[in-house]
Amino acid sequence: MNRVKDKAHILTESDIKIAEQNGINRKAAMKRFYELYWDKEDCITKPIQKREPNPWRKKCQELGIVPVTIYDARIKYGWDPEKAATTKRLTREEIAAMNKESQRKYPSWVYEAIEKNKISYGTFNSRVNKLKWTIEEACTIPSDMRLIEYYREKVKELEEKIHA
Repeated sequence: MNRVKDKAHILTESDIKIAEQNGINRKAAMKRFYELYWDKEDCITKPIQKREPNPWRKKCQELGIVPVTIYDARIKYGWDPEKAATTKRLTREEIAAMNKESQRKYPSWVYEAIEKNKISYGTFNSRVNKLKWTIEEACTIPSDMRLIEYYREKVKELEEKIHA
């Protein structure tokens, strides 16, 4: 059984000709009608919108700082168009360094002090978390010294300064 659709539900050749006279190509008219479900009248009469070229996208290509695909991704993630076009692309090493810094639990001076005083990170961590030492104490007092010994020495030094 062969059903014939009425003309309101199909796009005829005469409709395509009207669309082409209005500056709408066949492919666009078909897509509007069959895929986007536009009304037949709108489908063949509404002009195709022309987009203004993005000046920053063009500048991005001229400068060669970042590929256009990266520029587009930056815009998608909410970057300002100027910043997206002019910010240089980071290397993997730079990204790794930034991530390392942002994921550290303590400031960089703590890690430098630990290394300088030859204290293992495990020792430092247990001093801070289990023994409840201050961060300064945990990263400056040598590994072979207990906290009470450290303060006894400090008290002796202060007494000597007072009596001197």
